[in-house]
Amino acid sequence: MREVGFHHSEETKRKLSANHYNSKKIRSVSREWLVHQYYDLRNSSCSIAKEVGVKPVTICRAMERMGLKRRGPQEPRWSKEAKERFSASQTGEKNKVWNGGKSYVGAGYVMVRAKGHPSATKLGGYVQEHRLIAEKVLGRYLKPTELVHHINGNIKDNRHCNLVICQDQAYHKLLHKRIRANERQKRIL
Repeated sequence: MREVGFHHSEETKRKLSANHYNSKKIRSVSREWLVHQYYDLRNSSCSIAKEVGVKPVTICRAMERMGLKRRGPQEPRWSKEAKERFSASQTGEKNKVWNGGKSYVGAGYVMVRAKGHPSATKLGGYVQEHRLIAEKVLGRYLKPTELVHHINGNIKDNRHCNLVICQDQAYHKLLHKRIRANERQKRIL
């Protein structure tokens, strides 16, 4: 028959003493410090917990006890000023993965950063390199309807001698049709 009363196992006693130790740690944290860390500096409960040396749930419970509301998923984690500071420190040549302003889009076209260009993308200000080269040779901006054709079919080969400016989509299709006809003719011979 069991003894009357409530007895804890050794593991439960260890957990309870750890919780008591954590509660001592969290009591040493002032409400003002927690408000500054969470709301002003926009630190997460996980990063605050690491700094204090407790689990994130302990920080959440302490905030609950202190009457502090947690940020919801709709609230931004970063303040507007912090976001601006961070993005300014990571743009262009300051970014660790900067590659001279060149990138590649899904189809394999080379994109070059050209802010202020009339056909630059809204996000980042990039223009297809072959269009920039054709414009430089032509001495003017290309119209949106004008296309640039790669003679050898290699879209990464942007030498000006490999590019043909097409007045519209129909002319570009005609070039491709003639190239296919030439290839068929070669196979027959």
